[in-house]
Amino acid sequence: MPAWVPELQIFSLPYLFRDRDHVYKALDGEIGKELGDKLLAQGLRSLGFCELGWRHFTNNVRPASKPEDLKDLKIRVQEAKVWFGLVEALGATPTPIPFGELYTALQQRTVDGQENPVGSIRSMKFYEVQKYLTLDGHTYAPGSVLINPKFFDDLSPELQQVVEEAAKEAIASQREIIAKQEAEDLQYLKDNGMEVIEADRDAFVEATKDVPEAVSDQVPLDLVERVRNFK
Repeated sequence: MPAWVPELQIFSLPYLFRDRDHVYKALDGEIGKELGDKLLAQGLRSLGFCELGWRHFTNNVRPASKPEDLKDLKIRVQEAKVWFGLVEALGATPTPIPFGELYTALQQRTVDGQENPVGSIRSMKFYEVQKYLTLDGHTYAPGSVLINPKFFDDLSPELQQVVEEAAKEAIASQREIIAKQEAEDLQYLKDNGMEVIEADRDAFVEATKDVPEAVSDQVPLDLVERVRNFK
C-alpha cells in the first residue's frame, strides 16, 4: 500500500501507538479519514482498517530484552527504508528476504531472526526454527479494507450505506477476533518451545527515537506527531 500512499508507512514507525485504544481512535477518526482521502486520490476507496496485530522480534541466538541484545544479529526485514532504519537503530543488521522464503532462511541460519505478529509466527511455524520471542510490539499492522470507487459510486445511496455499515461491523468483529486469538497464539508458541521475553520498552523507544526523522521525506513529521499525540 505505501507504494501508492507513502504516508501509510506511518504504521512502520516504531513505538508510535500506545495501545489498541490509541490505534482505533486514530484509524476510526480524522487520521483514518485523511489516509482514506489519500487512497481515494490513487483510485482506491477506503472502507476502514482491520487488524493484523502488533509486530514482535524473534531470534535464534539469545534472549533479547534490551536493544543491545539484538546487536549484530541479522534480522529479516521488508525491503523499505523505514524497516532498515528501525533495525539499524537497534544495532542489528537488516536483511531483506521475501516472506515466502523466510522459514528456509531462518532454518539455514541465513538470518538470525525476524519480526511479525504472533499469529504469523504461529501460522508460518517460525517457532520450529526460532527460540526467542521478544514482546516489544514495535509496530501495529493494520489491513486496508478497500473498494473500487467507480463500483461504489454506481451503487444507489441506500446500497452505499449498506456497504459502509457492513464494513464497519466486519472491521469491529475482525479486530475482536484477532485480539482474542493473539493470546491463544502466544500460549501456543510457549507450548511449542519458544521462550517469551518481556521487552524493556522504554529502552527500545529511546534507541529508535530518530527513525521518524530518517524517513521524514516519505512520512511528514507533523503527521507523526499528530498520530503520536492523538487522544
